[in-house]
Amino acid sequence: MESADTLSKICEDIQTFLLKECDLLKRAKIRETMELSTRKSALLRNFQIELSKVNVASLPPRTRDEVAAIRVLAQENEKHFLAVQNGLRSVVSRIGMLNADALVGTYGPYGCKVSFSGAAGKYRKKV
Repeated sequence: MESADTLSKICEDIQTFLLKECDLLKRAKIRETMELSTRKSALLRNFQIELSKVNVASLPPRTRDEVAAIRVLAQENEKHFLAVQNGLRSVVSRIGMLNADALVGTYGPYGCKVSFSGAAGKYRKKV
């Protein structure tokens, strides 16, 4: 029964961790979330080790419920993580478009717009 108790304690730790991770993801605290990855890996590794020591069918209902709750929390965090990832892609795309929009009315030899930094020729400074 000692392994089941240890597994239950690990489940509680993982649930607490996943709730913290969820909060950080909802607030788009990416750096803080990534800093937790080592701790998350250690918790999940311990969980797998303890889970391999017991017969899952013989676990008390409370422990099985805790394992199910971990699964639900992990799936929820995955959705938040994907949303944050999508948001970051959008930001990167918008920043890329800013560069394309930075044309100042300079035209190339064939009439196409050229960004000021890519324009060739002489420039006169207005005094």
